[in-house]
Amino acid sequence: QMLFKYIDKFILSLFLSSSLFAIYFNGSIDIPFLPILLGAATSAALLHITQADTSVTASKEVATILYTSKVLSCIVFPLFLFLLLFRYELFEVVFTNRYIAAVPIFAWSIVVLPLRCYGFTAILQKRQQGTLINKGAILDLVVAVALMYPMYRWMGLPGVALSFVISTYVQAGYYLFHTARLVQQPLQSLVPLAFWGKQLFLSFVVIGISYFSLMQLGLASWQVLLSGLVIAFVLSGIQLVAAIRKG
Repeated sequence: QMLFKYIDKFILSLFLSSSLFAIYFNGSIDIPFLPILLGAATSAALLHITQADTSVTASKEVATILYTSKVLSCIVFPLFLFLLLFRYELFEVVFTNRYIAAVPIFAWSIVVLPLRCYGFTAILQKRQQGTLINKGAILDLVVAVALMYPMYRWMGLPGVALSFVISTYVQAGYYLFHTARLVQQPLQSLVPLAFWGKQLFLSFVVIGISYFSLMQLGLASWQVLLSGLVIAFVLSGIQLVAAIRKG
C-alpha cells in the first residue's frame, strides 16, 4: 500500500520538470485526516466481526460492514461534494493561486473518495484471505501503471490521476467479487447502493445549491470556502445522526 501510494509520484519525478511535478504532487495530495478516520472505522468493524462469538455468521458480517459503510457515507459524501464543488476556492486559499493548474488533477483524484466509506477487505481479513488481498493490491498497481502513459497522452497529468482512480475501482470490484463468493451472497447485497444514492443526491443538492448561492453574494474566496465547509459539516452531522438512529 505504501509503494502504491507513492509509485505515481516516483515515476513522474523521473520525467517531469520540478514545476510540473509540484503541480501534480499538490493536485493529488491526500486529505490529511480522512485515512485515519476511515481506517479506524474499518478496524472497529473488523474487530466486531472477528470476535470469538460463534453467532457471528456471514449475514452478521455483511450487516456490520453495511452499517459501517452507511455511517461513513454520511461523512464522506458531503466532504466529497464539498471538495469537488469548492475546489478552486480551496486551492486559491490554501496555495494562494500558485498551484491553480493542479485543480483538474485534484478533481479527478478525489473521485476515489466515495469508495473510502466501504471496508472492502474487512471480511477477507476476517476469513484470513491474505493471498486474495495481496493479489488485489498487485492488480491495483498493475492496472494503474499500465494506464498511466496512455491516459497521460490523452488527458495530460489529470489522466495520470484518473488512471489510479480507475485501478482503485477495479480493485474494489475484485474484492467485492471474492467477498460475495466467500459469504455466498449476491454481490449487489454487499453494497448499500440505494442508501448511497440517496445520500449522494441529497449532498449534491444541498452543497450544490449552497455553492451557487454563495457565488452570487460576491464573497471573498476564503469566505466562500469557510461557509461551504460549515454547511458540509452541518449536513454531515444531520445525516450521521439520522443514520445512527435508524440503525
